[in-house]
Amino acid sequence: MELSNFVLPRRVKERMLPEYLGGVKTARMLSEESVMILNAVNKMISRYKDTFLPTLKNRLSCRR
Repeated sequence: MELSNFVLPRRVKERMLPEYLGGVKTARMLSEESVMILNAVNKMISRYKDTFLPTLKNRLSCRR
């Protein structure tokens, strides 16, 4: 499979983004863990930040 055609599964994205937005892992750690280019991780984070940030805030407020 060519890397240009590689699509990251939705569940992997859903796991990675809260870890980054919650401060658990850095973009570099996520890129090494998922074998993605750092620039691709940063682009994914910026693209989906608005989608996942409200959900993450709700999860964090429920834990208190």
